Amino acid sequence: MEDKHSGVELLDEAAGPDLELARDFTDRGTACAYMGQYKRAIRGYDRAIRLAPQFAKAYSNRGDAYSDLGQHQRAIQDYQEAIRLDSQDARVYYNRGGAYLNLGQYGQAIEDLDEFIRLDSHLALAYANRALAHIVLGGDAEAQQDVDRAAELGLDRALLQEMVEQAKQLRQA
Repeated sequence: MEDKHSGVELLDEAAGPDLELARDFTDRGTACAYMGQYKRAIRGYDRAIRLAPQFAKAYSNRGDAYSDLGQHQRAIQDYQEAIRLDSQDARVYYNRGGAYLNLGQYGQAIEDLDEFIRLDSHLALAYANRALAHIVLGGDAEAQQDVDRAAELGLDRALLQEMVEQAKQLRQA
């Protein structure tokens, strides 16, 4: 029998004082991250995870903080756990895709951006990032489709074309 509960629904069913406190620590971590205090934010997310290890948002937010610190591999680990706990959170796929881009792992970035776009097809930057990965891997036709879609969603076409040219230089390097 298939379990039709999402990670969020299962977490809400198990809600209690620890989850509420975990949410508070996650909110504090987010406030610290907004102020650029990423290490302090990570400490808040760590406390949230200790209190509620099934709280996907704490993992995804900690992944964001690690990514902001340039620790993309650690960020990916947290994003993977967040996805395991809640596979329907599109934002986590987008952020993990960005971490893969930063590590030069373009194939994995495309896979995550594909999943993000499947879940939420309205973010122009997702198409732009996927275009970048396609270009570096030699997929110019796929990249052009993504550039066109990103422009339809509001990104400046001239800026997108500049990005395409820079990505082609990466491919040649």
